[in-house]
Amino acid sequence: KDHLIPEQDLKRMRPNAVCVILTGSQGEFGSALDKVSTGRNRFIKVQKGDRIFFSSDPIPGNEAHIQDVIENLIEQGADVIYTAIRDALHTSGHGSQGDLKLLVRLVGAKNLMPIGTTIKHSKAYINLMKKLGYQDSQLHMLHSGQPITVTHSGIQLEEKITLKEVLVDGSSVGDVGDRILEERESLGKEGILVVLVNSGKVSLDSKGFMFNDKKLFGDIIPKVESMLKQTTDKQKLENRIIQEIGGFINAQHARSPLIIPVIV
Repeated sequence: KDHLIPEQDLKRMRPNAVCVILTGSQGEFGSALDKVSTGRNRFIKVQKGDRIFFSSDPIPGNEAHIQDVIENLIEQGADVIYTAIRDALHTSGHGSQGDLKLLVRLVGAKNLMPIGTTIKHSKAYINLMKKLGYQDSQLHMLHSGQPITVTHSGIQLEEKITLKEVLVDGSSVGDVGDRILEERESLGKEGILVVLVNSGKVSLDSKGFMFNDKKLFGDIIPKVESMLKQTTDKQKLENRIIQEIGGFINAQHARSPLIIPVIV
């Protein structure tokens, strides 16, 4: 305990007097080591001569992510020590059945509840604990969103809470509707085409979509002018522009930009 220091005190320590243990040996995005490798950690900055040890072998499938982290660390001047094993040999980073049984015997818990796992593994754990003599009333399997109440008499599983994503948009929290998300997704993928009708004159402007394509614009403007001759109802005209011009662009170019008619 006397040898542990808060991370904010790292800057006042001599670099050769500190050993930092970090998560992220598998190259997980957002892990402590990933942030250090890209200069995003608030307290730890890699310096030339730092030595970084990877104490684990790569889990198959993580090699590319680990490689990126290692190269970023080396580029910043660190001396990185990592495994040379290339046999894709990885058993597990989790305890075996014997380990789990030993831990329970040492702790002597009255109630057991597996968390952070799959339903399949939770059930296997509960079956394993029954072999040690635990009863159903002492074994609890949670589901996502299910709260618990812990008292001196035991554990009570409560009714499951329905969870949903809460979206933050600037200073607005939870007010982003499906329509706004669909429009933003469409804008990002397909761009936008503004059809401006001002005193019978048609002009077009686009962002993120075939910028100033003269041939396409030359085909669209006469179509809108023809619609103007057929109806003077603003709402009907806007709907026709969206549907017919949208259908024309999709048929000709397999694109679906967000079309905004502006009628002055």
